[in-house]
Amino acid sequence: MEEQATYSGKPLKKKYIELKLTKHTLFLTEAELASLLAHDPGLWREAVKRGKAFLRKRQARDRKPPVNVSAKQQTGFLGRIRNRNTY
Repeated sequence: MEEQATYSGKPLKKKYIELKLTKHTLFLTEAELASLLAHDPGLWREAVKRGKAFLRKRQARDRKPPVNVSAKQQTGFLGRIRNRNTY
């Protein structure tokens, strides 16, 4: 015989995923979104691939140290003129 979970009296909270489109904003649960993506496996694969790429880019950006402003100016147009005049 299966055990039943005790009822706590509170309804379960659902977490929604917000999707902003051009003219609409959608709120879907994870199960609803998975159900929609299950109808098109190619779209599912592409979305997972794109998600991995976005996460890799974010991790690489977070690892990169901040750019030094003075070094950036030296590599610009004025930096090349100053360096040319010192020879």
